[in-house]
Parts: sequence; C-alpha cells; structure tokens
Amino acid sequence: MTIATPPSPHAPDAEPDAGVIEDARARQRRQRRMIAALALAAAAAAALVVGFGGGGGAGGRGGSASRAGL
Repeated sequence: MTIATPPSPHAPDAEPDAGVIEDARARQRRQRRMIAALALAAAAAAALVVGFGGGGGAGGRGGSASRAGL
C-alpha cells in the first residue's frame, strides 16, 4: 500500500491569472477617479450656489439704506 499526498489546490500552476488581477485593479482605479470627479463637481456646484446666492448678504450696497435713497 502506497500513501500519496492529495493534490494541493494552491499548486504553482493553479495561481490566478495575473491579467485578471490587473483588470480588477484598473477597475478600482477608474471607480476611485469617478468618485473623486463627482466629489469635485459637487464642491464646485456648492461654491457656485453660495457665490451667486450672496453667501449670507454680508457687505455690498444691499440693505435698507440703499432702498431709501441714502
């Protein structure tokens, strides 16, 4: 009777394909870039809303004195 070791599921020839791993990493990089671009666009939109909205009405010629003609 001979004892044989069972085949290892992680044998050197059973390694995952390096191309598959690189594709997954590239997909993650694209997703990170897309999220960063969306965050930047949201920040720019918020800045425009605050800028065009007056940002709280501080300073300038607005107010009751200019309406009264003073």
